[in-house]
Amino acid sequence: MTLADGEIEQVKIIDDQPDAAEWLSYEVEEAGFRPIIVPCPAPTLDQLPSLIEPRTGFIFDHLLSPGNCANYVGAEAAAVMYALRTPALLITTYSMDADVGIRRWRASIPVLLDRDAVDQDSLNAAFVKCLRELRDGPPPSRQTLAAIVRVERMSSETGERVLDVIVGSWNPRKAVRLPLAMLPDNLRGSVQEGTRFVADVNIGAETGDELFFANFREAPQPNPNDGLA
Repeated sequence: MTLADGEIEQVKIIDDQPDAAEWLSYEVEEAGFRPIIVPCPAPTLDQLPSLIEPRTGFIFDHLLSPGNCANYVGAEAAAVMYALRTPALLITTYSMDADVGIRRWRASIPVLLDRDAVDQDSLNAAFVKCLRELRDGPPPSRQTLAAIVRVERMSSETGERVLDVIVGSWNPRKAVRLPLAMLPDNLRGSVQEGTRFVADVNIGAETGDELFFANFREAPQPNPNDGLA
């Protein structure tokens, strides 16, 4: 699939910083699309579908509130577009946002780009990836399997309770961070270091920021023959 087929002709940009939006518009134009900067304040989350037009893609900056552009984050907006089968990219300046601020919506974000990695080639490749997933479904790296998730540590980040967890079937030596709020209410109260859960995880992910989690439930008692351990 190539974008030369005209699947995307224009890209709407929502960024709370005017200079950053202008820079993105330049890169979008270099990539062969017509850039449209959506002025701030941006439409509310419920109003975002009104921005959808034929042959249109979107780029959302993740943090939109510092510039009073929106009271939601770009990850949530990108997830809205995904549900509407509209290609949308998420841009972040801060890599740590992938752990907590973005993780809860990551299943609906085919592509997350660091701002300093954005150029005409990365934009074209990212939109191709989005379009392919919307057409054919998630690639193997974004398909989930049941996996054991073990809590290594509990702490707080920017006032929110977070968990550092190990997913052994992905990488038994690397912890990833996620917000405690991703767990259902009936499981949160029992969480402590060493607690094990089962969750649906895309264990084919290449990097930790690509991991997402869904459908947390209680884990069976440890069993040396358990294929999920």
